[in-house]
Amino acid sequence: MIEDELPLSLRPAPAGNAALQSLVREDLTPYSVDDLAARIVALEGEVKRVRDTLESKKNRLSEAQALFSFKGS
Repeated sequence: MIEDELPLSLRPAPAGNAALQSLVREDLTPYSVDDLAARIVALEGEVKRVRDTLESKKNRLSEAQALFSFKGS
């Protein structure tokens, strides 16, 4: 069977992504409603932090490309 066809819980974690894969695979059934709500708040905060970092990196990349792009005459 091809790994992409396996459910997430059975797929091997890609190198360097073990923490994220562990989070995705975690069994959520033991958590209470309050715990799950708190988890959502925390994860939404993390998504915002990642998006902000991504946007910052894109801006720096654009600035670097503009700085080093030579528009000849």
